Amino acid sequence: MRNHSDCAHFVSADGVRGVCAWTNEPIAGDFVDAGLCPQFKRIAKCKNCFCYKPEKDGMGECVGLGDGGLWAFAEMIAKQCPGYQAGP
Repeated sequence: MRNHSDCAHFVSADGVRGVCAWTNEPIAGDFVDAGLCPQFKRIAKCKNCFCYKPEKDGMGECVGLGDGGLWAFAEMIAKQCPGYQAGP
């Protein structure tokens, strides 16, 4: 499932709404649409990483940063994470 907030072109205005940097149109970040724009570019988030193991309520475990696992939010931006591995 992809949301507009999962796109690199999404610029957040508040917790719910934002602007598409590609079209300059206002959009809802959590709007799920099978026909997202053709310019969709997935941003690195924990939920998109092979090292992230989801558990419940948007939380999971990161197993990509050394011994043992660390708690991680699914929606956390992982752009600077040294263990990030783009997943499915």
